[in-house]
Amino acid sequence: STGGAIGGHDETTYARFQKHVARSPLADRFHLEGWVDAALVPAYQAEADLGVLTEHAMYEGQLGSKNRIIQWLGSGLPVAYNQIGDLGDLLRRRNLGLIFPQGDAANLARRIAWAATHPRELADMAARARRYADEHLGFEATAAPLLAWAASPTRAPDAAIRHAIRSPYDHAPPATASDNESPVIAADAPPADAGAPDPAMPVDGLAGDPRSPLHRGASAALQRLPHPAADAVRRVARPVRAALRRLRG
Repeated sequence: STGGAIGGHDETTYARFQKHVARSPLADRFHLEGWVDAALVPAYQAEADLGVLTEHAMYEGQLGSKNRIIQWLGSGLPVAYNQIGDLGDLLRRRNLGLIFPQGDAANLARRIAWAATHPRELADMAARARRYADEHLGFEATAAPLLAWAASPTRAPDAAIRHAIRSPYDHAPPATASDNESPVIAADAPPADAGAPDPAMPVDGLAGDPRSPLHRGASAALQRLPHPAADAVRRVARPVRAALRRLRG
């Protein structure tokens, strides 16, 4: 196992995991490496027979993706992942990985046991997943829809009702009331005199303002990337920034 506690964010989960391992009758089967140098990660992947990722249901997995899963697929490492979000659905739909329900330890155990006893089928799955990742999950392929939007930018269809959205899943138009009913007000809707949300507000921090925390964070991240990767990100960032400026007017 690689990875560990995240200082200032989650410093308890990994310690709890270590205690479970120490009390396990199979403790000698575990090798807890903690955080490892990024340069060593490919070597760990090459030595592994199966990459396993389990997680709680959370917005990061539901609305985003998992870079380590994409990297495992691209390196030819077979993957076992709980079915969360679009990535979990993709792996299940195209049979690119071993999928198990979130929180289902028994199901995960069966997947691991199957992988151990079906090396040929597992290798075929990994080869198929690697071909798919090379064609569809690389930076150029995944950035293509964003660049297409930047060429003709429009605001999100639900931008006008941002104030009534209660969670990232709640993007339906707010409820309306008939003449004979009391109006339905979202719990976190602004007061009646708050006025309409500023249409420029969602993009102010993204339009290249060097004072914004988002701009500073993105710039710092680019400095840490290898030159080819940083250049690729900049090729996408420039037209996106221009599109956001156009939306701001």
